[in-house]
Amino acid sequence: LGGDLASNGNDILMADNDVIKIGTGSDLQIDHDSSVGQNIIQASAITRFRTNSLFSFQNSDGSEAILKGTPDAAVELFHNGTKMFETTTDGATLQKGLTVRGIEGGEAQIRLEADEADNASDRFRLVATDSAGFFIQSYDGSQYDNLFGGYLNGASELYHNNSKKFETTSTGS
Repeated sequence: LGGDLASNGNDILMADNDVIKIGTGSDLQIDHDSSVGQNIIQASAITRFRTNSLFSFQNSDGSEAILKGTPDAAVELFHNGTKMFETTTDGATLQKGLTVRGIEGGEAQIRLEADEADNASDRFRLVATDSAGFFIQSYDGSQYDNLFGGYLNGASELYHNNSKKFETTSTGS
């Protein structure tokens, strides 16, 4: 071409399975694969989207947001048009609930780390085990120690320095 490509007010049409290649080594490619009904953006380097205003991914008719981002403000994720997660100045807000699943036979954990977790005393976790136990634990610098334990249809336990000090039973404590 030797210059800019201008559409002169008309669409630029390409056939199915044609590819737009950008860069000396085709570093960025944009195509439509009609055999699987997919639009593909493929990049061999870091890809950045830049905007000075809101950007949004929406469903096909534009009636529902999927993801929104606002510079210097929130990033929002939606499920079926309802905002479920957003970043805030205080961190993040999650609507309804959070499910954390462990792998088959494994445990699930939620970790809480204060003050950049740069000290052992800044680390805690909630653990659900595959044997129906739930624990609140703190990190002592080499391992996680139990603070509280509870079992489905069973005992509740309180610990001091990872040593059980109190336990409930079917007849009391």
